[in-house]
Amino acid sequence: MIKIKVLKIKLPLSTSDRTLLKAYLSKNEKDNLPKTGSKNYDISLAGKGISKLFISEFLRIPISRMVIGKTNLGKPYLKKPNNGNYDFYISHSGDYLAIAISNKGEIGVDVELFREFD
Repeated sequence: MIKIKVLKIKLPLSTSDRTLLKAYLSKNEKDNLPKTGSKNYDISLAGKGISKLFISEFLRIPISRMVIGKTNLGKPYLKKPNNGNYDFYISHSGDYLAIAISNKGEIGVDVELFREFD
């Protein structure tokens, strides 16, 4: 099965949204977020937190049992539980967030905000 969600995130995040999303992250995941207040902080936090919710629903497991790792190239992967069949990908542009998950092998997704140029 493959599932893809594309969401528009209301930025900047409210204090309560930040608190809720941070509660889904491990200490290591929180430590690896961009600096608080930086341009990408809110969308990165939303991407990590919402992706854990999405994966949790897909796998029907509690978020507390999940560990997200990163490959040497920086691609996130499901470290725990790891049966080798699940792959997911996160992409963001502007205030849009795309998350894809598959139990059929590798998956990728890209979202790009189009801007007009004069």
